[in-house]
Amino acid sequence: MNQFKANDKIQLRAFAEQDEITIENWPAYPAEFADLDYALRQDGWLGEFRDQPNTQIYVAEQSGELIAFTILSPTAQGEAEFRVALREDKTGQGLGRTIIARTLSIGFDEIGLQRVHLIVRKNNPRAIGLYQRLNFSHCGECQMLINNKLTDFLKMELLRKDYFRPITKGAHHIGLTVSRLEESADFFVSLLGWKIVRRNEDYPAIYVSDGKMMVTLWATKEEPSIQFDKDKNVGLHHVAFQVENECDLSGVYNRLVKGGVKIEFSPEMMGNGPTRHMMCYEPSGIRIEFIWPGR
Repeated sequence: MNQFKANDKIQLRAFAEQDEITIENWPAYPAEFADLDYALRQDGWLGEFRDQPNTQIYVAEQSGELIAFTILSPTAQGEAEFRVALREDKTGQGLGRTIIARTLSIGFDEIGLQRVHLIVRKNNPRAIGLYQRLNFSHCGECQMLINNKLTDFLKMELLRKDYFRPITKGAHHIGLTVSRLEESADFFVSLLGWKIVRRNEDYPAIYVSDGKMMVTLWATKEEPSIQFDKDKNVGLHHVAFQVENECDLSGVYNRLVKGGVKIEFSPEMMGNGPTRHMMCYEPSGIRIEFIWPGR
């Protein structure tokens, strides 16, 4: 495959022979990265890796200009060494992360690698931080003779299991369509102690939060003709909120009962426990669960 899916700004494609001349003629790196300049020149990284068996070299283009290249060179079954170089005027713009991420996607998703490893100079904290943000971890140290100069490197690796770990960080907010906007908002505020963050009178909508997450309540334009059936309709089965302890679970149950909220079931053991939970319906008919993990 020579052309890979890209966004409007960066395209990643397979290296072509004529690209080598373009890269060799890139401007020199500034003084702080001068020791890396050899990688771009004749007998640099391209000369080192170009003819190695099964090595994959990619170039990144922005608006038709070649701005970077990356290398995945096999070192063992299911493993590859990674290298990346950006044109001097494209460093420090966040492009490196995008280009690296796309190369890793090819390595893990298309080639099927189990491990990608690299070396990075100890005196390059910006690069080390970038690799850490991409889930690379430290796995050793080494010294190499570069341009007749002994250079200290960190060894870093990214395993397949870490590459495929969840990329999300939990729920930011939940958006619920409600038929009784003010009553539903009051359920969260008066009975659960949440705060109104803001209102949108144009929609209309009310945003409520417990300080950790937000629920957006969007008013229906008209009264729904039928109520949502969790056993027949595709949609939100229920929303579950965790409480800190068993006392709070009992407390929220008593508060809801006194507030006239429809209860589906009172606090009970979930399966064999120790988790306990209860279920109710907020004023617009959405099922709300409250759960205590039991530990």
